[in-house]
Amino acid sequence: MLAVLGILALLTAATVPALQGMSRSGRTAAIGQIMGLFDQARSLALAQGRPVYVVIADRTVGGEQACRAIGIYQEQEDTSLSPALTSRWHVLPVGCRFLDDAGTPSLLTAPQSDAEAPRFVLPGESASRALPYLKFNPTGGVDHPAQSLWTRLFLSARQGNADIPADQISIARFTGRPKCESAQ
Repeated sequence: MLAVLGILALLTAATVPALQGMSRSGRTAAIGQIMGLFDQARSLALAQGRPVYVVIADRTVGGEQACRAIGIYQEQEDTSLSPALTSRWHVLPVGCRFLDDAGTPSLLTAPQSDAEAPRFVLPGESASRALPYLKFNPTGGVDHPAQSLWTRLFLSARQGNADIPADQISIARFTGRPKCESAQ
């Protein structure tokens, strides 16, 4: 019995570092995906000469996409029409999510009622389903949100029942370039 318990303890000890490595690699993949989407949206705004919106699914979305999905919408030439989704929504790897409770201002914590931080209403949806967003202007800069402390996102990965420290992705207001600061 002691030998079996000893073997189980060794297997458990060998598994923990492997799981930590998986969460780091998942976070690295998620960071690359997010930064690539921001670059794609900025490039689209520059190339088409029309505003582009990066929309983040928050907790109001519910389900698997809550705090894990990003959609890119572009204003159409006919501005009376709603912005159009440029491709499918992108979902972060399993175990990764945007923190909306990081205790510091971010794109997900911008107040809904503040005139500085209105929400993006999805085409065909009611205003009650409005989501946080970042708006690139035709010169590649950020028009929305107006305050720089809301042009960042915090990313975390789940390990057991806890979030491991978050990475911060900031988007420069004038250039629209994303930058990541790792917590580890």
